[in-house]
Amino acid sequence: MKISLKAKLEELGIQIKDLTADIAQHMYVVIARLANLTYNKAVEMTNDRLHGTRQDYINALHLQEEGTGIFVVYLDPVANHLEEGYPPFAMLPKLAQGPKSKVSKEGHRYVRIPMRQKMSPINPQSTKQKDFAEALKSVVKSRRFKKVKEGVSPKTGKFTTIERLVDKDVPKHLKGLTRVREYKKEGDKKPASSAYFTFRTASEKQDPNSHWFHPGFRGANLWPDLEKWTEQELDKIVRDFFPSS
Repeated sequence: MKISLKAKLEELGIQIKDLTADIAQHMYVVIARLANLTYNKAVEMTNDRLHGTRQDYINALHLQEEGTGIFVVYLDPVANHLEEGYPPFAMLPKLAQGPKSKVSKEGHRYVRIPMRQKMSPINPQSTKQKDFAEALKSVVKSRRFKKVKEGVSPKTGKFTTIERLVDKDVPKHLKGLTRVREYKKEGDKKPASSAYFTFRTASEKQDPNSHWFHPGFRGANLWPDLEKWTEQELDKIVRDFFPSS
């Protein structure tokens, strides 16, 4: 979207070249401030409407000046799906036929999918996510892990250990919990980071209409509201400078 002082004034039959230098400069400063406010408003709306993908959306937001009095707030095309959303779709065909899939003894393809488990809920309003996060904290605090692999990760270049949960008496969604720890260097006692994963199997034997079926995503849809808000603020600015317009 564009915030153009020039375009707005021309709608009212006012030319910037006809304004005094002081007024034109003052208006430029006010419009530049509005551009920054619009960007911040977009970030605020993103935080309200998105959760797990909010940072991806914010990273794709930009503000730049195209010309004197013309500012542009825009979203990278790569994030359009986060703004517009997308319909439901079956994930299973691509998962089971992916490059990491294997063939079982029965001849069907399958793949084990790592599922990240977090100590904090992605959506703070979700009671279910809060309960899952609390369950993970409890398990990590009171259960034992056994180291099954260690070494320098070829992906990150960091010394990494992989540990499996020894105890079996844990909530169903935490069965097979695996802990991945990264260290600054081999021999360090305190890890630089820890991540927790469980694993699910995607198989050709499963029904694609009931297993691994993505419900779709409604999208942030904040752009129409953002444009309306910005237009209202721009109208206020013009009325302040030109009360009779």
